[in-house]
Amino acid sequence: MTLHQTDTATERWSAFGLAAAIRDGSLTAVGLLEVCRRRVEAGNERLNAFVYLDWALAESLARRVDEDVRLGRELGPLAGVPFAVKETEHCEGMPTRYGSLLYTHALPATADSPHVARLRHAGAIPIGKTAAPEFMSGLLTESPANGVTRNPWNTEMTPGGSSGGSAAAVASGMVPFATGSDGGGSLRIPAAFCGLVGLKTTFGLIPDPDREPSLTSCVGVLTWDVEDTARLVTIMAGPIDADIVASARPKVDLASAVATIQLSGLTVSYQPNLCGAGATPEVAAACEAALATFANAHGLVADQGERRIDFDCNELFVGVCALDSYTMMQRHSIEPDSEVIASYVRARIENSAFVAPTGLATYHLRRGELTAMFADWFSTIDLLLAPTLSTVEVPAAGPQPTKVEGQQLEGPAAAAPITRLANLVGLPSVSVPVGVTSTGLPIGMQIMARRHEDALALRAGAELMALNPITRPRPIIAV
Repeated sequence: MTLHQTDTATERWSAFGLAAAIRDGSLTAVGLLEVCRRRVEAGNERLNAFVYLDWALAESLARRVDEDVRLGRELGPLAGVPFAVKETEHCEGMPTRYGSLLYTHALPATADSPHVARLRHAGAIPIGKTAAPEFMSGLLTESPANGVTRNPWNTEMTPGGSSGGSAAAVASGMVPFATGSDGGGSLRIPAAFCGLVGLKTTFGLIPDPDREPSLTSCVGVLTWDVEDTARLVTIMAGPIDADIVASARPKVDLASAVATIQLSGLTVSYQPNLCGAGATPEVAAACEAALATFANAHGLVADQGERRIDFDCNELFVGVCALDSYTMMQRHSIEPDSEVIASYVRARIENSAFVAPTGLATYHLRRGELTAMFADWFSTIDLLLAPTLSTVEVPAAGPQPTKVEGQQLEGPAAAAPITRLANLVGLPSVSVPVGVTSTGLPIGMQIMARRHEDALALRAGAELMALNPITRPRPIIAV
């Protein structure tokens, strides 16, 4: 396959399709890497998706893959496929800068984060690190260290956060997939803003030895399709001794599980107004239409009851995560009054200071009540659905909205009012695109399932995407 043909093919192919083409010799790893490089060079100045690149390392790895192909050696399932790593995760040979001026002169990491190591072992080639808000503290991806990251669908708008650089890199076609993390929606929010698939797994499915005290964050990936997500998560999953909460369940081949799931007759609950949430009329209409198509196609049973949570879920999330700020300060030697850190990091620290030990205990007791509540809900329903975002019209440089038409909630969580619920209760939740606004921005819907039923959430997401395809062209960077 020539490079010009590759430019077109990579717009359609999955990461595993690219790897298969490299194995059968119709595509070279070096040729694919050159396509990615041209796209990065054409678009990164506008998008600010990548904040660090190492083309020399990537090329040496790509040449090794091509040599292995020539010699008929055994290859991993991702051999030769370029990918990006969120800058808050470790990738051997690249600095981990956390989006902070405090790490301007960080030395290269000497080891990979476990999920990054597993992707590399499968043959994937890291090309660089993607932008995140400082210490993953924000809905927008902007920081004093990196500046503003922009959405490929409309560069005036945000790709979301905190995995916004990864989302921009994938949505623009710079790489087939990128790693990220989700501590309160930080995979699903960028997925919704950028028309991608973002899965927050069942807590503990993918190992992480550096968990914060709140036990809310999960690492994962951003992709264009559910099958890629399922296969990538399968590669990254599995316990390690250094992670005290890693799942002890037998490892599941998610892609195979997704392929065998039957949706007919499942009970679904559509709850767009949990915790005072809601959405703009255009977002709400797209999600409702997508759900109706989905339900009619599979004979789904609608759960008509309104689910209520009689306390402020976002206040609960902030309270549960209060200790995380102190861990962050110690881990990164942060002075709360430092003029180097972003204002939103200072605000996060200040808010945590108001949570006394007795308050922290109360928040954790209430979290247990919320977890029990969701367990009870999922004893009678199979899926819980809602818009991922209440609005998609959020400027790249801010300000982020504190009030959105169609919802009661007010405050900093207004644009993503209920993504944090899945983090608090540890359940799998995936965001998939189901429409496009009149201004050309994607609309995402999130699907939550009971614990360890990640495959069911993904299967439902795949069907929602198939029944409600985005017909407008993907925002591939011109080269």
